[in-house]
Amino acid sequence: MTKFVIAFATVALAFASAANNRYTVQISSPSEVGGQVIKPGSYTVEMKDNHAVLKSGKEVIEVNARVENQDKKYSDTSIRYTGDEANKKIDEIRIGGTTTKIVFAKTQAAGN
Repeated sequence: MTKFVIAFATVALAFASAANNRYTVQISSPSEVGGQVIKPGSYTVEMKDNHAVLKSGKEVIEVNARVENQDKKYSDTSIRYTGDEANKKIDEIRIGGTTTKIVFAKTQAAGN
């Protein structure tokens, strides 16, 4: 019985650790991230090294990003954009209930 409890605790801890870098966000309008346009919908965002992997159904987008931690927790998950309504670019996602924000790398225009 003790081995079962230890094995269960180890597996639970592994899942908890893996879940620490996976978040769910809602994109409300077509947006650009990492030079790619994404459709509105619910996305899971998972950090792998210096990349964010955004998944929604069969759509998978991998872009350069970094994680930053702030002093205070964000009360809600929010997305910071640049550009106008027709050309929204996601700059960062602030994860509600944590001190974590995902900052996306700026893409350069061709020829720069």
